[in-house]
Amino acid sequence: MRSRPPRPWSFGPLLLLACAKPPDIAGDIESYSDSRTDANVLSCDCPQLLGFADSIQCDEALGPIGTTARQCFAMVLDGHEDAAQEYLECATAAYGVYVNCLETSVSCEQDIYDGCTADHQGALASCPQLPASVQSMFESCVD
Repeated sequence: MRSRPPRPWSFGPLLLLACAKPPDIAGDIESYSDSRTDANVLSCDCPQLLGFADSIQCDEALGPIGTTARQCFAMVLDGHEDAAQEYLECATAAYGVYVNCLETSVSCEQDIYDGCTADHQGALASCPQLPASVQSMFESCVD
């Protein structure tokens, strides 16, 4: 029995997979950073619930997610774009829900804040996770 050489088009799908570019996550990083900033700002509306004497101390500790942190996120996530995209999309949604919940606590009630925070932490825990080494470097971008 004669074997036939492979047809050139039979390698097409493999070549496409090998040449596939990772997703562009720049927008995901921005959305995540903006949502986390919103949560930080709202949390600092009630600084005493976080153990701060005033909103100035809280803003200094938490504050907005600035350009340096955003650049750090991009650097840390480089090479892990697929996992990062899944995580960032989920975490951004979790921060959005957290922000909506915190907005209901205009009088800085501890029970409301604690409930919002517990729900938020649960939502983040249910997100697809980054590899452990990447996650720790990612979080260090804002520490």
